[in-house]
Amino acid sequence: LHVTFKSFYYEGNNGGQEEAEFVYTTDGGSTWTFLADITPGSDWTSQWVDISAACGNSNVQLAFNYQDGGGFTWGLGIDDFSI
Repeated sequence: LHVTFKSFYYEGNNGGQEEAEFVYTTDGGSTWTFLADITPGSDWTSQWVDISAACGNSNVQLAFNYQDGGGFTWGLGIDDFSI
């Protein structure tokens, strides 16, 4: 099983280093498990992520984790998300 989506994530460094990843939880958000880094780019980028590690669990929640590193950075855009 996989998800696809488009992302816009410049990975700038304007006072702080941006980071973005795709994660999941099965315990309501108490712990999050890494699935993939979000690929940076200067335009919308198609992403494909295998989520088979989350299969077979109940109460699965998927999320994007974005950190701006404390700087004035671009942010993360997500579009066309599909499972």
